[in-house]
Amino acid sequence: MTATENREPTALEQAISKGQAGEGDMNSVLAEFVNAEVVVATAVDAQDRLTELQPVLFDREGTPMLAAFTHADMIGEQVKGVAEYSATIHAAELVQAIPPQTGLVVNPGNREGFEMLPEGVAQLADDVRELVAAHQASTASDDEHPDRA
Repeated sequence: MTATENREPTALEQAISKGQAGEGDMNSVLAEFVNAEVVVATAVDAQDRLTELQPVLFDREGTPMLAAFTHADMIGEQVKGVAEYSATIHAAELVQAIPPQTGLVVNPGNREGFEMLPEGVAQLADDVRELVAAHQASTASDDEHPDRA
């Protein structure tokens, strides 16, 4: 029995399942991911101070992979053994904060998951930054010219 059998799957879990079933592509999963809140297991209580987050890192053939989860109940016992706290964060913020040369694994140990190597994380973070900048520029333009809104 998986954790999601006790609750409705999150929108991100649904997107991952559809992608795994061939009903969607990775772009759909990533679009849902960057708009989702994820749970990061951490060694310290950092809910109010996300800069102090001490996330769980898995080693994938020498590459550190930061663990994130779609829901708190997806955090397995192995992870809970090294990180007793968790913090909920917007995935778009998380990918921008992941250090260079660090990948991402979503829901490690669970069927509804995926991983992204450091290059993919860096590209997604760049894409998010571009979207944020474009949104801010659009908002600023609307503020300067309220008749366009």
